Amino acid sequence: MLHFEVLAFIKIIRDSFISAEVVYTQGSCYQFYRILKDRFPLAVAYYNSDHVITRIADSYYDITGEVNCENHLEMDEHYPESMVKECRYSILQLNNKPQR
Repeated sequence: MLHFEVLAFIKIIRDSFISAEVVYTQGSCYQFYRILKDRFPLAVAYYNSDHVITRIADSYYDITGEVNCENHLEMDEHYPESMVKECRYSILQLNNKPQR
């Protein structure tokens, strides 16, 4: 089932380093969406001007697992300028990989 596959993947990322929750809830939530989007191509970013969450199928996720979608709107429709926002932590930049 897709939901459990998503949760298992999130757990791998969360357990990969001690500060994963801090990094992906305090500055790099959009980067976390991009990781999920790479693994789950139908993922869609939702934003409430504070935090990005990811919709995959009928559920919403962030680094903590499944979350409620409260006051979040689809980013590409309502916040297109934020799709390129600067992040405090950038995994892609840390790995010296070009951003897509």
